[in-house]
Amino acid sequence: MSRPIFFFSCVWMLVSCQHHEIQNEPHEQIQLSLKTEYFDHYSDFQNNLERVEQIIIHDEESAAKLSQIDKIEIHNDLIYMMDESIGRISVFNRQGRFVRNIGSRGNGPGEFASVSDFCFGSDCIYVFDGVARKVLTYDLEGKHLETQPVPFSGEIFMKLPHDEWLWGLAPYNEQKYKQQELIKINGQNDLLESYATYTIEDNNFVLPHVFTSGGKSIVYHRPIQSDLRVLTPEGEVSKRITLDFGPLNVKEEDKKDLAKFFRDSGTSSYAYIAMTPLVTEKYIMGMLSTHEGHVTFIIDRGNQNIYLNALKDYDPMALNFPVALCGEQLVLSYMNADVYEKYAESALSPEIKDHLGKGGTVLNLYHLK
Repeated sequence: MSRPIFFFSCVWMLVSCQHHEIQNEPHEQIQLSLKTEYFDHYSDFQNNLERVEQIIIHDEESAAKLSQIDKIEIHNDLIYMMDESIGRISVFNRQGRFVRNIGSRGNGPGEFASVSDFCFGSDCIYVFDGVARKVLTYDLEGKHLETQPVPFSGEIFMKLPHDEWLWGLAPYNEQKYKQQELIKINGQNDLLESYATYTIEDNNFVLPHVFTSGGKSIVYHRPIQSDLRVLTPEGEVSKRITLDFGPLNVKEEDKKDLAKFFRDSGTSSYAYIAMTPLVTEKYIMGMLSTHEGHVTFIIDRGNQNIYLNALKDYDPMALNFPVALCGEQLVLSYMNADVYEKYAESALSPEIKDHLGKGGTVLNLYHLK
């Protein structure tokens, strides 16, 4: 595969505009066009890393090996890792030792048909079962407390203060939730705010996507779309950020049929945000999917520097594949047998190589200065 050549010049604009239901929404636009030095300068970002902590995840006792990690959270110094394919949230300590599983698949009390998302309350964990349309509550020791049905098809959710909830809904709801995309509700499922509606037909084609949170913001992003919504911890939209890839933007007509776009994507040039980016006061960090492969991007919002790295050039001791954020200073990612061979092997210890070679998972914790 040839080296991806993305040329990113950065233009920062703050404007006020109307987008969906939001009036006078602050808007930050970042225009991305051609230059190779952003790849050449990627290693310079290591100057912003205080240290990299690598944790071998011992998941042998969790009843099923982790494969694709759909969500990672650190809460009360424990690591929570969700794998939708095995339908489980597994908990590990900071040494990577298995502590417990949260819930299990089944039809009984405290059991779920699927694990679509999870989030934390002040002293509990909430698990969303998207198939059965219910939220299960457990204490932090994993004891089931209650189960509440929800009157819509959701994809992701987050607990807010004052018994309020932020929900990203699926595109095929009816009645009062018809076309609603991003909403805030109270504990009685009353609609408090509508932040976005579906404006195009996406053929019920659903891709994994998540809220990312940490520090002073919550970020929401829909697959293929170029907009990010940044919300406060109270669930109020504070800003919209648009990443503009110029001629590589996915065309609006292609967004109307994502199944067709992915089926035909090998015949076109494109770039889009591959997963919900992490946004702090200083950085925007994430992954791009392009016609030439995946690319890590880091944008320094202070000095407007941009750093890009192609998947084939990954070094796990640099900040790559960012998945989750803990506060403003700790970025989380993971490696397993599917991806570790893409990394520079000289940077991996023999112990980590052996663990990955046996199908294990390694968590990377990047401590930012």
